[in-house]
Amino acid sequence: MRLSEEEPEAPQIGDLDLLFYDRPLDGDVEHVKLLDDPYLLVARRGAFSDEPVPLKQLDGAPLVTWPSTCDQPRMEEALTRAGAAPKIVFRTAGNETLQM
Repeated sequence: MRLSEEEPEAPQIGDLDLLFYDRPLDGDVEHVKLLDDPYLLVARRGAFSDEPVPLKQLDGAPLVTWPSTCDQPRMEEALTRAGAAPKIVFRTAGNETLQM
């Protein structure tokens, strides 16, 4: 068994027996959805309602986000499509940093 952690744009199955990836792949592969991992907005108490926040409300907001891997580019594209241009002030893969 060989383990590796990579973020390929278009992974090739090749000699792999198992791949954890964040979206279905084309080709002759079987895929099984393991879980939903929703994005959550972490903010000061009272900054937003407890209801889902319309993306447009994040326009101009300073954000700490994930690096540009996995689904983060798609999240940023969704913000742009919704008319929001948040100010990304820091990127980190550390959950504890994102929640500070």
